[in-house]
Amino acid sequence: MVKVNNDMIQQELFKQYKKEIERLNCESPKSLNLWNAIYFFIPWYRSVQPGANPLDDEIPWISFAAIAFLKKKLNKKMRVYEYGVGGSTIFFAKRVKEVISCEHDPHWGKKVIKRLKKLNYKNYNIEIREPILNSEGLDRNPSDVNSYISSSPDLKNYSFQDYVESIEQYPDEYFDVVLIDGRARPSCLKHTLNKIKKNGYIILDNAERQNYSEACAMVDNKNYPRWDFYSPGPYNLYFWKTCIWKKSN
Repeated sequence: MVKVNNDMIQQELFKQYKKEIERLNCESPKSLNLWNAIYFFIPWYRSVQPGANPLDDEIPWISFAAIAFLKKKLNKKMRVYEYGVGGSTIFFAKRVKEVISCEHDPHWGKKVIKRLKKLNYKNYNIEIREPILNSEGLDRNPSDVNSYISSSPDLKNYSFQDYVESIEQYPDEYFDVVLIDGRARPSCLKHTLNKIKKNGYIILDNAERQNYSEACAMVDNKNYPRWDFYSPGPYNLYFWKTCIWKKSN
């Protein structure tokens, strides 16, 4: 009986994957890379099994195509900044000189620090900056790069300005990579631009979301080379887009 249930689950997962390929082909056919869809099926399937999580897998929660891109680009001379910690922090610590992170959730931040210590990494620095209750956020648009608020309904009354501006304590053109996968992402994107070295990479996860379109346009106006990695990714049943810009001037 258990085997029948497992077979049914596998069939449903395969159907869901096929459905996502068809959806992407319909909504954004230029974004569909059929080879990637085939190649990433097995890692995707493993990631949606019970108990799978980014800390154990030591990977970022971004699209698989973007992860593959980063694996080719990262090296031990690089400095990375990230908004939001997790498997990505371990992923970077393993591959670069230094990873500096800002996290808004103290409980989650401490859990990631504990894992990094267990793995004996020394090249990381995680700073916790909690959001501040601010009723003015009710009138702000989270897509505005100057709003410093999250689009998450349970956090709409909080200001993330201190969190976003955490990167400002570092010199301009200090980082080789910045990953934006936390809160108030449009505002994070604004503050990232001056902190990236020439030929460095800016990464925005879930870039297909409508409320990130204005922030994406702001970066596109810089005429930086851009890669849109619309593909399956770990732990989610749907495909999504991770966007990467290379600062070229």
